[in-house]
Amino acid sequence: MIIGKYDPEQTPETIYKLCLLSANNEEISSILGISRETLNQWKNKYAEVADALKRGREFADSNVASKLYQRACGYVGKETRVFCFQGEVITKDIEVHYPPDTGAAAIWLKNRHPDKWRDHPKNTEDGKNLKRLLDALQKEAEFDDEEENENSGGESGEQISDPETS
Repeated sequence: MIIGKYDPEQTPETIYKLCLLSANNEEISSILGISRETLNQWKNKYAEVADALKRGREFADSNVASKLYQRACGYVGKETRVFCFQGEVITKDIEVHYPPDTGAAAIWLKNRHPDKWRDHPKNTEDGKNLKRLLDALQKEAEFDDEEENENSGGESGEQISDPETS
């Protein structure tokens, strides 16, 4: 492929492969030695370029989504183990259980249902309720500290000496 020139035989296939590698339009343009504007023109002029961009990204995204889903839910995979027994190499295919991964589950849920699983609530009313809850917990903790000081017979910060050790 000649850099910077459209080749109907190679350019769409190269673009498809770059999309599989998660390259964005700017990176694809740079690798092909063209401007982003030229890539956009090619996309509008040549249906196979638009198709290569779409197919490559959809294929890569669906593969990643599938693997992320497997990690989130856990899965059983196959592995080949290699052993050496009495000087002889032995291979054994085994099934391995991969447990669910909470990090993968969190990523999946945040992207599939952001309104329910976002890190920071969008609703300001939720934030106000959280502030009220934190204030109530802080007051309760202060009350517990005051009550503990009253029960110990001293005021906050005052040391009570033991008559046997004095």
